[in-house]
Amino acid sequence: MLQLIGIIEHDIPLQQGEDVISCKFAKGNAFSAKECYLASAETTGAFALSSGVTVWNALVFEIVMTFGLVYTVYATAIDPKKGSLETIAPIAIGFIVGANILVGGAFDGASMNPAVSFGPALVSWDWTNHWVYWAGPLIGGGLAGLIYEFIFIDRSHEQLTSSSIDY
Repeated sequence: MLQLIGIIEHDIPLQQGEDVISCKFAKGNAFSAKECYLASAETTGAFALSSGVTVWNALVFEIVMTFGLVYTVYATAIDPKKGSLETIAPIAIGFIVGANILVGGAFDGASMNPAVSFGPALVSWDWTNHWVYWAGPLIGGGLAGLIYEFIFIDRSHEQLTSSSIDY
């Protein structure tokens, strides 16, 4: 998700971003295939909505959870003005992922990443409401990235003169 935002904002070169995204999908598919093979007697299921949860409820859950995750990543790891917050970035990101799983996991599985839900859906060939796990993270992550980029990150800087560059 963050790689896609980085490509859109031109922070990550297109070829490098495509390579990272395709590797994540391949890794997710390989892990799902391995789990399916190891649990061959059991049914391997994809992410699914709980009973009583509508598609629109799940979409809003995924948008909000992914927004919170990407916003936390921006605030603690990407923002150049973060100061010493970089030291707590891993724990803050871990806490938001854990909180999202505890809150949304019972309702829609708390995917927060299309690559995470694609592998199990491919292996089990269950595509029921699968679009929710793509649309929600793309909308939520995109909104968080755009809001943080254009409202909180100040990209103004002075042009360096040739005399100020230390070779």
